[in-house]
Amino acid sequence: MQRREHQGNYMRPIVGLTTSVDQQQILKLKSDYTKAVFKTDGLPFILAPTQQELILKEIVSTLDGLLLTGGQDPQPLLYGEQPLIGLEEVDVERDLFELKLIKLMLKCDKPIFGICRGCQILNVACGGTLYQDICREQQSSLEHKQKAAGKYASHSIWLAPNSKLNPDAANKIYQVNSFHHQALKKIPPPLTPIAYAADGVVEAVESTEHRFVIGVQWHPERMFGNDKWTQGIFKSFITAAGCSRKV
Repeated sequence: MQRREHQGNYMRPIVGLTTSVDQQQILKLKSDYTKAVFKTDGLPFILAPTQQELILKEIVSTLDGLLLTGGQDPQPLLYGEQPLIGLEEVDVERDLFELKLIKLMLKCDKPIFGICRGCQILNVACGGTLYQDICREQQSSLEHKQKAAGKYASHSIWLAPNSKLNPDAANKIYQVNSFHHQALKKIPPPLTPIAYAADGVVEAVESTEHRFVIGVQWHPERMFGNDKWTQGIFKSFITAAGCSRKV
């Protein structure tokens, strides 16, 4: 029987949060992620990278949902490309851990929410590729690394009306923040694009074969405090995680 934090008669779903590892082997995770999970009645479970299969399986068995957080660029060799000029810091240990974890979570049909890098590594795990630097490879007309604070939006996206991210089919335009220099290139099934920026950059994907598997290029955790739509995204994720937990 799994132990969970009780809130009245409600047991918070356990949500795994991936972390960055710096050159001093220090795990790093911005508190915005855990705050958003707590505020939507989830129980954050901080994950350190590992390659041990038995531990990976135990992690997946414990988790009700997986939040893939932002961080370094995925290693291009993992999606069949050579590193290009414009590639920034990579963390191969984290890449390998997350790729295995994602595939196990997909196999179990447990909810996954990927944010920024998390969206990119989700795409790679499904067999996709990335633009290693948008400006060099796409000559993008938009600035995707905003200069304003993260709680503020910096550009618009067009969102498919029938997606899990869009509770209001009549509303197709939303405002998001932006802190990425890479983007999805080849997007394989079961993922499908559900949001675009004005310059054509794919801003979100979801799985057509799973209950809740979504990746977004922006940082909703930074806008959580003052954006009801963003709060709704986290609530949908935590609700899906709650539905997947073992009784």
